[in-house]
Amino acid sequence: MMRILNAMFSTGLGGIEQSFADYCHALAELGHDVIALTQPASAINATLSGKLTRIEIRNRGQWDIFAKSKIKQCLVSERPDIIIAHGNRPISLLQSARNLGIPLVGVAHNYKLQHMKQCDAVFTVSQDLRNTVITKGLANAKQCFHIPNMIHSIDPPPRQAHFRNPVRIATMGRFVEKKGFHLFLEALALLKSQGFRFSAVIGGDGDEKERLLALRNQLSLTNDVSFCGWVKNKSDFFADADIFCLPSLHEPFGIVLLEAFIHGIPVVSTASEGPSEIGTHMHDCILTENHSAQALGQGLKTLIEQETLAQTLSRNAEQTVLNNYTPLIVANKITVALKSILSEYG
Repeated sequence: MMRILNAMFSTGLGGIEQSFADYCHALAELGHDVIALTQPASAINATLSGKLTRIEIRNRGQWDIFAKSKIKQCLVSERPDIIIAHGNRPISLLQSARNLGIPLVGVAHNYKLQHMKQCDAVFTVSQDLRNTVITKGLANAKQCFHIPNMIHSIDPPPRQAHFRNPVRIATMGRFVEKKGFHLFLEALALLKSQGFRFSAVIGGDGDEKERLLALRNQLSLTNDVSFCGWVKNKSDFFADADIFCLPSLHEPFGIVLLEAFIHGIPVVSTASEGPSEIGTHMHDCILTENHSAQALGQGLKTLIEQETLAQTLSRNAEQTVLNNYTPLIVANKITVALKSILSEYG
């Protein structure tokens, strides 16, 4: 087994932070000696438990020379076999690892890849990201590994035999343009114009909120679409939905897609980068043309009209998760990749 330092310095509770915590727990559960390196302000600290060594080092950014010094002392003291860094800041602050003979692995969660050149190897959450890293010359094929995000299997409560009347459609995420919530609203407006009745809920928050509220009202959806803020209990959120929609224009991975899959919710998603790798059209979800409200609306219409299809997709989607994205499966992939990196580095 390996002594692995897993580092992440952001303070929120988004996808990157969840992935970091999943790495910690899954690798520790597999028997590795895991050191979780964060800073005191990180909200994810509250979720870290079990067989972990936890170290917190405060930093003010990627150029913080005092933090770099403390991190170097930490590396000398803890002497990990290998380091995994989630995000540009830890990659920059952990550069002393390379001088100490410790390989540094950067995890590419999105297309902000400028710091990956500073790493000895790269993990990418999608094959498309891996291709991009290699094409840009940031790592060669032997140094770059496709490691998807993981999700814990659950035992969701039994689903209703039929959709609610009116059908309940849900989506969630950060309110930024690339998440495509404007397309979701436009698709709902098209459904309404065709006589379909529904209620919809959008979970999340962000810079685009006022614009989305205005668009909802402009499209005469005020009584049909509600905004519920950040979702604190995802199980309750999914239990209250018949269909989940992921309208992203760009989605490097799409952990929320796996969350919907494992909760037994039929999904309509745009065929953006991550979802088009995770899902298979008409097998475990409906994938629609990207950037098209009309295509998204047609996908929703198909599920509303064909509940038997929706149930089949949901069953297959759960199997997709169990076959590919559980912590044990992904942690084993990480282990194989880390051993390969260490063998090459040595």
